[in-house]
Amino acid sequence: MSNPKSDIGQLIQQLAAACIRHQLRDAGRPSMLVDSELYQVHAVIELEQESTEVCIRRGLIDVLIDEFGQKGGEATARYMLSLALCDGEITAIGLNLIKSVLLNGIEACLDTGEAL
Repeated sequence: MSNPKSDIGQLIQQLAAACIRHQLRDAGRPSMLVDSELYQVHAVIELEQESTEVCIRRGLIDVLIDEFGQKGGEATARYMLSLALCDGEITAIGLNLIKSVLLNGIEACLDTGEAL
């Protein structure tokens, strides 16, 4: 039987890598534009493998575990991450998921007055 945490870790790595590959092909650089209507801020986020993984972990996985408990949160995370990838490539759902995670992170920083 596989370890759920390592499964999630592998999916996070795959999603981060797929997002970076997609942005390199689509925009020519590993970055993503995130717009906050709440704060009227447009931010260009430079994507790097490790930091993107951390954002996914903190902004999605940890939130789901807090919301649904360890078992339910991990099950929901695996499901959401599986929808975000298809044959190793990021899906439209995956792109929206990454943008949402990044937007929530930016808005959390702005809420606390932390510099971007």
